Amino acid sequence: MLDLMAGLRASTLSIMHMAEDAEPSLKGMYDHVQCLIDGLSDDLRLSMEAFIKAQSNVFSSSEYDIGHTNILPHHIDSSNNVLHFEQLRRHPTMQLPLIDEHVENML
Repeated sequence: MLDLMAGLRASTLSIMHMAEDAEPSLKGMYDHVQCLIDGLSDDLRLSMEAFIKAQSNVFSSSEYDIGHTNILPHHIDSSNNVLHFEQLRRHPTMQLPLIDEHVENML
C-alpha cells in the first residue's frame, strides 16, 4: 500500500513538473478538471490529482461537450414492425419562459 502511495505521489510530481514546463497551449489542458482537484481534501489530493489528470479526457470540458464513441454502435432492431410515433405534448405554461431562455442560450 505504501509503495502504491509513493508511486502516485511520484507520478503527481512528474505531472506537475511537466505542466510547468509545458508549452502555453498545454497549460490549460487540465482547466476543466481543476474544480475536482480543488474540491479534494489534502490527504486525497496527492494520490488523486495524478489519476484525475491522467484521465482528464473522460471529463466533460463544457456544457456542450457530450463526447463521441464508436466502441458500441447504436442500432434499434424493429424487424418487420412499423415504427410508432407519438405526437409532441404541450409544455406547462410556467416553463415556457425557461425553455425560451435555454433555446436562446443554445443559439
